[in-house]
Amino acid sequence: MIPHFSTLFSLATTAKPWPERERRTEFHQVDYDEPHRERTQKILAAHPEITELFGPEPKTKFIIAATVLLQLLIAVWVKDQSWAVFLITAYVIGATANQSLFLAIHEGSHWLFSKSKFRNKCYSIMANIAIGIPYASTFAPYHLEHHRYQGHHGVDTDIATEFEAKFFWSIFTYLSNPLRYEGIIYVYTDFILCITSISCTPRNITKCLQNDLLLC
Repeated sequence: MIPHFSTLFSLATTAKPWPERERRTEFHQVDYDEPHRERTQKILAAHPEITELFGPEPKTKFIIAATVLLQLLIAVWVKDQSWAVFLITAYVIGATANQSLFLAIHEGSHWLFSKSKFRNKCYSIMANIAIGIPYASTFAPYHLEHHRYQGHHGVDTDIATEFEAKFFWSIFTYLSNPLRYEGIIYVYTDFILCITSISCTPRNITKCLQNDLLLC
């Protein structure tokens, strides 16, 4: 039996009012393989021209450098501004730029910066500089396991742990506004993913991770 994705996130889209929703006590279980591989094969069979889009994008490293520089320059500028300007800048510009860098690190985990794995790691660490939390070096192996073992509880770190599901369910079940619940989840997604990854399958500290820690 392969545990499917946690019902924790899907409950916010149900039709029942929030207080009336059924409280789940376990993950939803299915006995079939995850659908992505089969769907990929069907798409490629129907549209083989898609393969022409595969491969590294050389421009990405320049976009990363520009985004990191933007973040660093804004950090210097905003320190002398009012709290209102600081918060608006952090929300509108900083969060947008950081999300772009998060996605860049994701692309790097699929070796889409360069054909060289070493250069991919370097560009991922460069993207990590402005984020402040050193995770680029460890994201790749965890993310590739997510694709390889999608839906396998305890290996796929995109699935909530049992503790995580119970913890958030117990605190936020009876919030009057489901959007507020989802907002809290999205705000802490990266922190949760970091803790989940470490607790599920801890890894040794590599040289790349050491460099990541020093830079961030």
